[in-house]
Amino acid sequence: AERVSGQFDIVISQNAMEHFIEPAANLREMKEALAPGGRIYMSFGPLWMAPYGHHMHFFTRAPWINLLFSEKTVFRIRSLYRDDGAMSWSPGMNRMTVAMFERLIGEGGLRPLRRRYRTAGGLPVVDGLPFLREFFVNMVDAELAPAEQHR
Repeated sequence: AERVSGQFDIVISQNAMEHFIEPAANLREMKEALAPGGRIYMSFGPLWMAPYGHHMHFFTRAPWINLLFSEKTVFRIRSLYRDDGAMSWSPGMNRMTVAMFERLIGEGGLRPLRRRYRTAGGLPVVDGLPFLREFFVNMVDAELAPAEQHR
């Protein structure tokens, strides 16, 4: 595939960031695709350590099963409910956390113009507490711009 460079005012990534095998490389590609003044709009979740970070809520309501059992075990049980070949085409989730996302955007030369963390049960205080937010932030909504662009 041919790389696109500097051609888009807006790049949208929806419900994908936690699935990218190489999220740093994907963010770099998004940034490189931006025209001057362009923005990346991103929304994704649930994050890995969130109550349903396992993305398996269609067969269990039990929270945090991905933290209680190995990914291999979770996918084995998943295969009893869905025969979509997920284990054959996917190495699993990239285990995206809030801290990992923040590190990736910083290292990727991006800055958040707007960032909202939506928490399980709408717990407003939790998103500001670094340890607890990892376990309760379900969704990330962000508007990003290259760090070198003026505010």
